[in-house]
Amino acid sequence: MAKCKKTRAKPTAKKSVSVPSQASTNGDRFVEKQLLLCEWQDKLELSLFVFCQRFCPETIEKRKWTCYQAAELPALTEAIIRYCHDHKDAIANTGITPEERDDFLLDLQVSRVIRNAAVHRVPVLDVTLARLGDCAYRILSMVKRVVNFSDDSEIGEIVRNWLLMVEIKSKLLTFPATMDGYTRLGNKRFELNLGTFA
Repeated sequence: MAKCKKTRAKPTAKKSVSVPSQASTNGDRFVEKQLLLCEWQDKLELSLFVFCQRFCPETIEKRKWTCYQAAELPALTEAIIRYCHDHKDAIANTGITPEERDDFLLDLQVSRVIRNAAVHRVPVLDVTLARLGDCAYRILSMVKRVVNFSDDSEIGEIVRNWLLMVEIKSKLLTFPATMDGYTRLGNKRFELNLGTFA
C-alpha cells in the first residue's frame, strides 16, 4: 500500500472586501429615516394624548396612562377614532366640518404605519416617508385646531416648528430629484431647498 502524501492547501491571499460607498450611504439614510419616524411617533403620541386629556379623559384613566409616553400610538388612534365616531356633535362644536373630521380619521389610521415602521425598523421609501410626514403634520395641525391651542403652547410650538424640522431632515435625507420639489402641507404648498416631499 502506497503512502499518501498529506498535502496542505496553500493559504490564499486574503481578499480585501470593499464596501461600496453607496452601501454606507444607504445605511446612513436608513438610520436618518428611522430617527425621523421615531420623532414623528413621539410628537403624535404627545398631541393625541393631549387630545384625549381634553375630550376623553376616561380613556386615559381606564388604560392607566400616566403620561403620553405610556400610551402607544395605535391605542391612542383607536381611542380617538372611537370618540370621534361616538361624539360627532362635540367635534362639530369645535368648528371642524364632517369632511375635515373624516380626513382626520383617515390620517389617524395612516399614522399607525409611522409607529409600525419606527418600532419594527421597516425600511421606508422616500415617497412613503414624504406621505407619512404630511399625514403627521395634518394630524398635529388638526389637534392644535380642535383643542384650540395658541401658538405659544407646546402643541402650537410643535406645529409651528414642523416645517423647519421637515426642511432640516430633508436636507439630511436628500430625497430623489424625481419629485416635484414641493410638499403639500395643509392648504399651502411650500418649497423645500434640498429635498422634496410629494
